[in-house]
This record gives sequence, C-alpha cells and structure tokens, in this order.
Amino acid sequence: MGMITLRGSVGLGGANHAVDVMVVQYLLNLNYETTGLVTELPVNGILQRVALEAIKKYQRDVAKMKVPDGKISAGGPTFTSLALKAPPAASALVALRKVVGVNARGPYQRAGELSSALGIVNTVTFLNVYFSEFGQLGASALGGLSTLLGFINSDQDMLDIGWGAYLLATVKHECADRWLPIEEFGKGAGHSYGNAVSVTDTATGKVHSNKYFGRGYVQITWENNYKVLGNAIGLGNTLWLDPSLALDASVAYALASYGMRNGSFTSKKLSNYINTSGCDYGNARRIINGVDQKARIEGYAERLELLLRVSCESSTSSSF
Repeated sequence: MGMITLRGSVGLGGANHAVDVMVVQYLLNLNYETTGLVTELPVNGILQRVALEAIKKYQRDVAKMKVPDGKISAGGPTFTSLALKAPPAASALVALRKVVGVNARGPYQRAGELSSALGIVNTVTFLNVYFSEFGQLGASALGGLSTLLGFINSDQDMLDIGWGAYLLATVKHECADRWLPIEEFGKGAGHSYGNAVSVTDTATGKVHSNKYFGRGYVQITWENNYKVLGNAIGLGNTLWLDPSLALDASVAYALASYGMRNGSFTSKKLSNYINTSGCDYGNARRIINGVDQKARIEGYAERLELLLRVSCESSTSSSF
C-alpha cells in the first residue's frame, strides 16, 4: 500500500480534475482541525469556495506559506502534508470508496467500502464531473453519453456500481470516445468475420448477404454471436438477418449489458471480476477481448466509478 496521489493541481488556477478534487476534499476533511472546517466538505468533485478557504488557511497556518496561493500541486508540500493523515491506500479509488457510497444498505457491498450498489445516476451531475475529469464533449458524443446513462438507469439488472463503470469504460474505449454505437474500423478487413455470408430468412425465403464485423457499443462480431445474442435479447432472428440493427442505441445497449453480464462474448462475465468479494477491472477486460488494452480501460473504469459514486441520487460521503 502507498500514498494516494493527484493527477494535476487543485485550487485557484488548478486543473481541478473531478477525481483530484475529491481527493483534496477528502484530505481537507481529515485535517479539519487545521483547515478551519466546522462541517465536512461533500466529497463530490465540485470545488467550492469553502474548500479554497480551507486550503489557504492550511497553507498559512501549517505549511507556513507567507502568501498562500490556494493551489495544491501534485506532489507539492501542501499535498504531501495534508496526505499524512490519510490511511495507506493503493490509489485514490481505494481511499474514496471508503467515504463515498450509494445505497449503503443495498445488497452489493464489498468489505471496506461504504457501498458498491448502483443507484439512479443524475445525468446532469455526472456530465458536469465527467467534463471536469475527461474534458468537454461535442454535441453528438454528449447526446450519446446522455442516452447511455438513461439506459443504465433503466437497466434493472445493472446492480453493481463497478458493472456500470466497466460498461462505460468499455464503451469509451471501443467507440473511440464517440459514445455512440459504431462500426468496426475497417469493417473486418483481414478477418474471416469480415467476409460476406449468405443467410436465408426462412419466413420469407429472402436471401441476405451479410458481413458480421464489429458493430455496436462492444463491437459484436461473428455470425453465431449475432444469431444467439439477437435471440437472447428478444429479437429472434432479426439481428442475424439485419446485423446493422446493432447500431441502434437501444439494441447496442441490450447486447452490451446482456453479453457482459452473462459471459456471451468470451464466457467471462462481469460477476467473475466485480462482485461482493472484490473488483478487478484489469482482468475484467477478459469479458470482451483477452487483455488487449486492459490497463487503459482499467484506468477509465476507476475514474468513472468515482464519477458514478458522486452522481447517484442517493450518494453519501463521510470523512470525519
């Protein structure tokens, strides 16, 4: 175990990434005796004036800065001093899981965490902290992410906050930050699943020439996957006969959610890696595609989990 760190600066003129702001809010709460706080700050990733005043007071009274600048730099003396009170933690995610939770009495709760249940996500709140953490989105991507959050809120089977975070992280990667169902770049060129296949609609006798390259949020490939998963989500043979339906957002979500929860892609499923015993975002990549790009997607999932935690309607935090 080590000490939690910041990705960038927090405070006046700082980068103020949402997760970094959460870390600073958490540390300021832990140091309440020397930051002048009389009530704890909400650990929500939104920097408020009271936090800036607490930073300046700490810099003046503890760090002995002649001219407190209200800014905490990653690895700087103010941060290092504040972090001395924090219990050892491998990462910001590990530390903040203990103070930010959702539906604390829910069935999905891991040891040492306030909660791991997934509540109803407030889309406006989530988008605000998303912009702070990852940057602004264009109109198309913004609409796509908002739609995806709506699907997650309506999905009665998406129970664990880690499941939601990993699904979002997968879509962020697979769809190249577009937040829309897309076709595989190259449309399967060089792969056998990119070759045309003739299939016959037994109801009409019509013959279709289809290519079963990657489409959707999770890039479903291969003829049999289109056929089996289409049936599994209630489409019968429709998806098999018309694979372009995987580009419809509602169909793409149903495929992603069902497939990731039930091990339809590689036989590995979300509950193998994210459950009441623990959360292994690195190996969760095996649900989709071995360990390809697992570190990148793991990093996305860790940050997205924290954004979900502070965006759910029933979010709560406790640091004192």
